[in-house]
Amino acid sequence: MIKMDLNSKEYEIMKVMWNSDRPMLVSEIVTKTKNVSDGSVHKIINKLEQRGFIEVVGRVRVVKSPGRLYAPTLSLTEYMANLTKEVYRFNNRAIDLKELLNYIIKKDKNKNSEYLKAVEEFLVECQNDKKEN
Repeated sequence: MIKMDLNSKEYEIMKVMWNSDRPMLVSEIVTKTKNVSDGSVHKIINKLEQRGFIEVVGRVRVVKSPGRLYAPTLSLTEYMANLTKEVYRFNNRAIDLKELLNYIIKKDKNKNSEYLKAVEEFLVECQNDKKEN
């Protein structure tokens, strides 16, 4: 299992990759990162690959040298779910889901309806699954 602790620079690079609809070259990642120096991107990419967050999914020729295409090995949703599970295990206690959702919904008043709608849709799906089984 991948340890979910990303530092701020690693998270910045992962956000760029999660927001891309295709695998990316390091040079593309460099142009889209804001808070990471160009020289650091290569080192961080190597570290993320070693830790299993990203993988090489192809190679292309860039000018005269080969370039590797990188893609995340897990989605942002999978990352957040695993991070929540890791925090739960580390603290060895239950996270109050009702309290967590309440905090998210009340903290971001501009997106209240978006969060509520997602929770309502999830509950309806769960109820339908129960009826089918």
